[in-house]
Parts: sequence; C-alpha cells; structure tokens
Amino acid sequence: VSWSGTKGLSDSELVGPLTNPTNVYRLTCVNAFGSVFQDVTVFAAEPQDFSLTKSGNIDLSYVTNQPIQQPVTIGVAPVNNFNANVALSAAPASLGGVAVTYNFSDLTLSVDEYTTGSNLTISSATPIPAGTYTVTVTGNGGAGFVRTIDISVMVGVFKPRFEEI
Repeated sequence: VSWSGTKGLSDSELVGPLTNPTNVYRLTCVNAFGSVFQDVTVFAAEPQDFSLTKSGNIDLSYVTNQPIQQPVTIGVAPVNNFNANVALSAAPASLGGVAVTYNFSDLTLSVDEYTTGSNLTISSATPIPAGTYTVTVTGNGGAGFVRTIDISVMVGVFKPRFEEI
C-alpha cells in the first residue's frame, strides 16, 4: 500500500486494505530549496463485531393442550471488544398457522449480560401443530451491527390415553 503523486498543502488519500496491524508511511515534501521527509506510523485496529450464540433448540410439547418447554438461552459473543447493547427480537409471527409470542427474559443485553444471555420461550393462544419449525432470532447492536441465529422448534402433541386394567 503506498501513497504517491503530488498533493496539495492540505490533502488526503485513501489507501488499503491495510494487511498489517502497523504500517509506516514516509511523507516527503519537495520544493525549490530541497526536500524533507517524515515517517508516519498508522495503527490499523480490527473492526468490532459480534455474533449470537444459543444454548440449543426448543422442544415444545403439548400434553392435553398444556405447553411444556425448556427455554433456549441467547447470548452475545463479542469480537474485538464489542460492547454495545444488543436488542433481541424473533420471527416469524406464526408457526404452523398459529400466532405466537416470543418471550425473552431480557429484551436487551448489555455487555455484562452477554454470557448469561436471555432465555427465550414461545407462547400461543392455541397449540402449535406438531412439526419442526425455524425461528430466526435477530440481535441489533446499533450502528449497522445486525446479526441473526436460527433456532429449531420441535413441537410434539401428546394426548394421553387411559385404559381400564
């Protein structure tokens, strides 16, 4: 990466990508009386980012229309000291044609909550039909940092059968 050519008294040039964490550029000024140079060191910082983590998937069982489920925990894995609050949401709005509500124990994770995360459960007014569904959890860290993670939701419906012995 180099900077070359004639520049004005106050000018700039975009160079990159920077492949080393430390880059030294020599700036030389030339006029009728001679030249002078100055080395400038530029430190390139890796960009901050994050990803979402999950503790597993959701198994949702209905026994006589009563839901039984184990929540999944959604966490944040920061990259290069990312430390912004991350707002959580989930979609789609229905599973198997049944409107659902996504219940997060904490809708926004601060840096102190990244590891402990937020527990997610699903509720609905009527049972969700048996099957496997995909729910996408979105984490919005602001400033264009939006990441997603998919969770499988396995729904089983059990109707106990009683027999006289």
